[in-house]
Amino acid sequence: MINLAEQQAWRRAGREPRRGAGRLRASLFLALALLAARPGVSGIQDIEVGLHYNGAFPQFDLAPMEIGQSYGLLAHYWLTDVTSIDGAFDWLTSTWGVEVDGSREDLDFQMWLLSAGIRYEPELDFFLAPYAGAGLGYQQWNTRSSIDGVDNRKGSGLAYYALLGAEYRITPRLAIGPWARMVLIPFQTKMEREVVAGRTTDKDRLGQGALVLTGLEFTFRIR
Repeated sequence: MINLAEQQAWRRAGREPRRGAGRLRASLFLALALLAARPGVSGIQDIEVGLHYNGAFPQFDLAPMEIGQSYGLLAHYWLTDVTSIDGAFDWLTSTWGVEVDGSREDLDFQMWLLSAGIRYEPELDFFLAPYAGAGLGYQQWNTRSSIDGVDNRKGSGLAYYALLGAEYRITPRLAIGPWARMVLIPFQTKMEREVVAGRTTDKDRLGQGALVLTGLEFTFRIR
């Protein structure tokens, strides 16, 4: 906040005659420098960093695909008291089943996702602070197989997400809370579903897919 003396100085500076323009510019520059140096008036907003651990629930055309795990790093840059720009990096692992000569084989599925978006966290008089957000990102995935007739595959592209969550502030700097994020991924590929004698007999088209990530988020305010 600008105090009364500073407000008066600004008003006096605004009434300087034109012949004192040089002194006026110098005074304005000094006033801005002093304001920037004051606690709470800095142009650098609050920044939080953290990590999260999630269960990953695939909602793909590909079936059956198992529940996986997701780990991630995140950062929040607060534009205002209720709005932040979010950035996150997520790593996901899962498996899907393929029928190979009458028995099921589990194959590895991996994905990383780099995303950015905006989050809104209203100021409420409640012990939990709920929030919602949305954004987009870039994902890359791959499959790994050593089975004859099942190819290793990979792909990449855009992803879109929406999230809901809440945080409980343990200390002014440390917070923890549950969250859930749905990630929409426009896949365009086919995956093997059944292999007999080293030859693929059935495939699933992996088209529009979604991931539901839900777990805990831990954040630490560094500024």
